[in-house]
Amino acid sequence: MERNKIQRLTQFFFLLTAVEAALALVWLRLIASDGKRAVLLGFSASRLAMAAVLLGFLLAACAGFLRSGNGHKDGGFPLAAPFPALFLAAAAFAAAALLYTGFITPETNHAYYTRLLPLGLFFILLGGQTLLFSRLINATGPIDSENDKKMLRTALLLSAVGVAFFALVKFSRIGVTPDPFDWQPNGMSIQYWQLAAALLSALVLFTLSFALRHKVSEPVRTGILFVLIWAVAALIWTAVPTLEALKHSYFMEITPPNNLPYPASDAAYFGLWSESIQAGLGFKNAVISRQLFVVILAFLQTLAGRDLLLAIDFLTILLALIPACLFLLGSRIHSQGAGLLAAGIAILRELNTLAIGPLFGVSNSKMFLSDLPALLFFLFFLLAAQRWFRDPQSRTKALLAGGFLSLAGLIRSQFLILLIPILVLHGFRKMPVKKRLIGALLFVIGTAAVLTPALVRGFVLTGGPTLEDSSIHGFEIARRYSADPDFTPERIPGESSADFQSRMSQGILDFTLAEPGYVFHFIANHFSKDLIDSWLVLPDGLPADLTLRDITDPAYQNVESRFLYGALLPKLIFAFLAALGIAAAFRRAGIGGLLPLILCPIYMLSAALGRYSGWRFILPADWFCYFYAAAGFFELLFLISASVANPTAGSERTEPSSSLHSLPPQQTSRPIRARAAALAFLLLILIGSLPVTVNFIFPPQVAPDSDADNLKRMQTWAEQYGEPYRSFLAEVEGGGLDLHSGRAIYPRYFEAGQGLTSANPWPVYATRDFNRLGFVLLNEENTNVILPIAQTPEPFPNGSDCLVIGFDHADGYFKAAAVILLDGENQPAVILP
Repeated sequence: MERNKIQRLTQFFFLLTAVEAALALVWLRLIASDGKRAVLLGFSASRLAMAAVLLGFLLAACAGFLRSGNGHKDGGFPLAAPFPALFLAAAAFAAAALLYTGFITPETNHAYYTRLLPLGLFFILLGGQTLLFSRLINATGPIDSENDKKMLRTALLLSAVGVAFFALVKFSRIGVTPDPFDWQPNGMSIQYWQLAAALLSALVLFTLSFALRHKVSEPVRTGILFVLIWAVAALIWTAVPTLEALKHSYFMEITPPNNLPYPASDAAYFGLWSESIQAGLGFKNAVISRQLFVVILAFLQTLAGRDLLLAIDFLTILLALIPACLFLLGSRIHSQGAGLLAAGIAILRELNTLAIGPLFGVSNSKMFLSDLPALLFFLFFLLAAQRWFRDPQSRTKALLAGGFLSLAGLIRSQFLILLIPILVLHGFRKMPVKKRLIGALLFVIGTAAVLTPALVRGFVLTGGPTLEDSSIHGFEIARRYSADPDFTPERIPGESSADFQSRMSQGILDFTLAEPGYVFHFIANHFSKDLIDSWLVLPDGLPADLTLRDITDPAYQNVESRFLYGALLPKLIFAFLAALGIAAAFRRAGIGGLLPLILCPIYMLSAALGRYSGWRFILPADWFCYFYAAAGFFELLFLISASVANPTAGSERTEPSSSLHSLPPQQTSRPIRARAAALAFLLLILIGSLPVTVNFIFPPQVAPDSDADNLKRMQTWAEQYGEPYRSFLAEVEGGGLDLHSGRAIYPRYFEAGQGLTSANPWPVYATRDFNRLGFVLLNEENTNVILPIAQTPEPFPNGSDCLVIGFDHADGYFKAAAVILLDGENQPAVILP
């Protein structure tokens, strides 16, 4: 850049800094203070120190303005390295202090936040403008004006498509008209302040990484940032107290006698089968939904030593990989800055979700639910697929991409529909037909190889290629493919499970053929809602001053008001940034840069086909809007810095490796060595085989005791301890009571009239008119046990080995007369009514 231009920019930088420092001083002085703590001029010691810092910056800025105006050669020193890093570090510290005092713990630290605000915002502004000015002065490489104009035209066209969708929703009401069968709320949003904090953090880390580009290789810098994001996300999420985040939770209920957040509803299904795996019973003779997630959950619980709270922390730490993977995907598709911003948004969004957990039926990283694990494995697949699309002739990458798709399918089988669009996209690659066919075949082989063990097991058990518990999903979808919200399919007496599922499938087909317009409308309605809900992860339509203190504000879930009647300017800005991010991703990474844009809506469409939308149903795919908006922001920053630094550049150029831009789209990534690829693929197959091999990994812990064994045990106790075992023995021998042994899972106590709220509650947790203790007795069969008891019993550890005495009740549970707990030495401890 010309010296005169550098001098003018430097003068303006110092003048702007001086004005900001002066305004911050005035603001600090106007804050009401406690006169008793005044030290000098009405300032307390802390405010006096902050005023001194601001005054120092004001004087330094004035001196810098005068020196740069007088032509001193070092007048622009604040804009040269390493000073930008120092300013940005100060800005990051101020942003972190403000975020903590005013937004993470606002109730206890709001007074500190009020006093920090002038100094903090000054540092934030200083950091941002230092970044901008240093980029303007140090920008390298001419601008590719023709391609940049083409990219901007594409972005404007995509923005127009977004406006057209907005108009369609506004006038047709599609996407905002509730469906009587199912209409779930949207997921949690981020706040404007959090968006600003994520942006500043991304700018700081991106600038520091860019400054080190000549000293530290790109893979090393990326690896360090990946680990840093993972660690920050894990620390922030685990720092939220588990018992507080899960208080009153719909999926992790806290009840006596243990007052721990045992899983409920869908989470109880996954939790129970993970307990079965730990007990060495595996999946028994059942095909379980979300098989791989259940196995992962069993490993985490085993690693935690049956400490439930520690197991929840381990799950949260694992899921903290999600922001780190978003960073990695953003870095590959666009730039490290885009990945950092997307990761920051993901971290703070989950923080909001944890905050609202006790008050709303959300799915978060502390719950035994498959939604976020599905997102994590979806990102694993996208990273593998993007590498393959970047190097389409690589056979090993095609094979590995298929394997990762199968792992995602073992978390949620919906992901397997992505096989078709991936093959279609690969078919458009500019390469010989033979090589395209080989790549497609290897992708399919990779998918099939990892899925084969689970598919074979499902075929043996059901007679068909089954990956999910069809008794749950098939029934519910068949119910929804009707015009009557109260319709409930019922099994015909004597009808087998397979025949029932076949009849349900035929009913879905018949209704679709009879009412195609009705079916198309509810699918389009739910799909449009999914797109809207994804958009509203951004703070569009939210008040600008919302903080975590306002987490229960109804504005978050007021989809229609936010989308259709919110302020127009933020909507247009976000739309343009997302459109620019899409155009930039395609320019930099080709078709691979559009994979999130294509595959996320297809996943949402699969949910809409089942007449589902919103909430946790689209959580694995509702991030693509803010992901591309993050890329769009950094693309805009690159365009501005390049155009200011090189306003008259020609139209032809080759991007230097030191530019702000990422690698050109046609550059292939590093090849994978054959041995490493073989080991990686073998590992994928082993992971895919876990649902089949868990019986060999987890040794049996629950002995299938016979009735004779249990009776002999009772006889021994009666001889050794007398009552009440002698009376129980007499009842059992007289045929009045039965004995069952096993492992007690998730014991809960309820008073009369209480129970768990669920669409299909387990018999042991359903509301009843008497006080009782309920749990599931885990053995070769899962037995629902209810013990009528007057008051809350002593703590009853989850996973306790026990023997229950009672009889089968007509309502479908085992009504216990007593529960006998067994310790490691087989000594009985009786819980009586």
